[in-house]
Amino acid sequence: MDMLKTLSGIIKELGLNNTTATYDNRAGTASVSGTRNGMRITATVSRDGDLDDHNKKYATIGRSAAIEQVKELRKQGHTQVDIADMLGISQSTVSNYLRK
Repeated sequence: MDMLKTLSGIIKELGLNNTTATYDNRAGTASVSGTRNGMRITATVSRDGDLDDHNKKYATIGRSAAIEQVKELRKQGHTQVDIADMLGISQSTVSNYLRK
């Protein structure tokens, strides 16, 4: 499967701007994060092309849900810096959320 093609398709389908993408070879996932209409959207795709369940509109979720999303991304093996980039928050915020 070509994850780059899949991520490109997601970006186009969702109409995302200001995108960043990360790939985790160990976990076999690729993530793309971008904005649309002022909302931050993050999507993670597994090797088989399935979108993971954590895909949420970050800007519209509450703080407790944001903490859960950060923890889920960390469980998937993403670094704090990658998570911060995907969600458009600082690495120190990610660190604080992981301690909660």
